[in-house]
Amino acid sequence: MRLTTRSIGVIGNTRQTVLATVIVTAVGAGAQAQCTLGFNSPASHGAGGNPYAVAIDDFNRDGRWDVAVVNYGSNNVSILLGNGDGSLQNAASYAVGSTPQAVAARDFNGDGRPDLVVSNSGAYHVSVLIGRGDGTFAPAVDYGTSPMPMDVEVADFNGDQFPDLATVNLNPPTVSILLGAGDGTFLPAASFAVGYWGQPRALELSDLNGDGRQDVTVVNMMNNSVSVFLGNGNGTFGGETAFGAGAYPMCVESGDLNNDGRPDLCVGTDGGASLLVLTNNGDGTFATGSNYAVGTAALAMEDIDGDGDLDVCAVTGGTLSILAGKADGTLLPPVVFGAGHSASGIGVADLNADGRRDVTLANSGVNSNDVWVLLNTTTCAPGCDPDVNCDGAANGFDIEATEQAVNGDYSNFCQATADLNGDGAENGFDIETEEQRVNGGPC
Repeated sequence: MRLTTRSIGVIGNTRQTVLATVIVTAVGAGAQAQCTLGFNSPASHGAGGNPYAVAIDDFNRDGRWDVAVVNYGSNNVSILLGNGDGSLQNAASYAVGSTPQAVAARDFNGDGRPDLVVSNSGAYHVSVLIGRGDGTFAPAVDYGTSPMPMDVEVADFNGDQFPDLATVNLNPPTVSILLGAGDGTFLPAASFAVGYWGQPRALELSDLNGDGRQDVTVVNMMNNSVSVFLGNGNGTFGGETAFGAGAYPMCVESGDLNNDGRPDLCVGTDGGASLLVLTNNGDGTFATGSNYAVGTAALAMEDIDGDGDLDVCAVTGGTLSILAGKADGTLLPPVVFGAGHSASGIGVADLNADGRRDVTLANSGVNSNDVWVLLNTTTCAPGCDPDVNCDGAANGFDIEATEQAVNGDYSNFCQATADLNGDGAENGFDIETEEQRVNGGPC
């Protein structure tokens, strides 16, 4: 198990649920499901000083998700083991380098136990903590990078099946690649320049051109761009290609928003005040998509509403926004929940094993020392589809198939029941309902 990433209120000790209704398009010809997005009010769990970023994995191998959070104010990483019901145990913390800002989990030495890597933005290195498999970790071992690593991600860059590391470094603006030896250690970093004095803030790893090799995307805050470096498959990368990304881009995530098998990019831009979608052309280049007015200090791309399509989670300050994906590369308007205080990091996983993805936030504000867990309470009502014979079109053949089903012949009827009006009986009223639906009436 592994997941790495990024008005509700508490009244006394009670927990309230806040809901918002949003229509999301489900898979199928004309089918729509009505989903009520909701989260329980957040539960606070103590961490270190100024928690900044989150990684989620099963650190003690009990089948339950656990949380790791880096604390830039106390220079450590806190481990909060999950109880399997959405609650977390008290934090145990481990020292890392100066001003840590990112964390990722992966098995670096092949023993089946998740390990951690932390980027230390106030230093010249990353810290690697080898997991013992019981929720505890060995002391950190540091590996050099270029100065001020702001973000760290994990992938296999040279095809040897061992996890490698990539960091994006602020000054000078570079990307550092540390190839893994497979035993939990890493070779010396090789660095290359990015975004001429663009103050790079974050990076994302994915196969952007479909060649089976991991590529690197970097956001450059002062250059108003994202830089793409296509992987050569041997741990090296091709030259930089830059794409406009609005003013002051701060973060980036990748995922397939239009179900074409290509990872698209979501960029938190305008200094964290809006979200820009860049649609993948399939060759490592991008077309500019829609822009959404929503706070974006941190992003995650997950299926929050359970319709099978990726949604976007955006967090900033004290708000969590969910933008439901429409599977065509666009997003529905944000549904906003009050959450956290100066939240800067987000992790998404099903913490209570109810089949819905929950949200964990790192609160990095002044005097902040906690993470918040918001349990997902989203429900979706089954949608209706006028294409009852599943031929890809809604027309008179569907009315005929409904009539046949009402009379006992389901050979041309592909839905679970012919009771289309939900009155408990299959009869002429259902044929009339189908005729209305085929002619554009509401489901």
